[in-house]
Amino acid sequence: MSPSHAPMSSTPSPHASMAPRSTTWSTTRPTSRTPPAGHGRRLLTLALCLAAASCGSDGGGDGGTGQEGIVINEICAKAIADASFNPTGSDWIELYNGSGATVDLSGAALIDSKSKPFVDALPLPAGTKVPANGYLIVYFNHDGVGVPNIAKGLGAGEALTLYGADGGLLDQVDWKDGDAPEGSSWGRSPDGGSLTRTFDKPTPSAPNP
Repeated sequence: MSPSHAPMSSTPSPHASMAPRSTTWSTTRPTSRTPPAGHGRRLLTLALCLAAASCGSDGGGDGGTGQEGIVINEICAKAIADASFNPTGSDWIELYNGSGATVDLSGAALIDSKSKPFVDALPLPAGTKVPANGYLIVYFNHDGVGVPNIAKGLGAGEALTLYGADGGLLDQVDWKDGDAPEGSSWGRSPDGGSLTRTFDKPTPSAPNP
């Protein structure tokens, strides 16, 4: 007897009718990162620095007293009386301003030392000014003769320091006995230069040779 065959089922396979899967995309935005610690402070510091620089530039200054550039240009430690500008024969020094603007030396001070501090220096009178590209004679005596006047004399050989109103060093020089003999002077050659020498004939308020 021939074996019986079961009739083939016409029911479709469950896998034959499977539809392709749809892909779903996420629309969730990434979360923002927290700035590192101190970030806000750095931004604030930067803003303050920029503001300070902007304010400082309005004045066109250099952050100092505006007295920078004034130098001790000439020393006359054993002066001879001169009717034209020094009738009493007072010791004197010449300050030189090589800039193109008048400099107000209010608050500046002088002392006959290279080591004594600003607090020990003798102040110049308020309103003392050195003209642009010009000179100022400062008299040294105990008689109050000459304007401006520092109440002391100059030695044949010593040092002199000029401090600004803020206590900063403006200039400093020293000369030895014999550098400025009687009737002569000692100073920078040329005006404002770094070289110094003795002048047989003083040049108050005039260019040094």
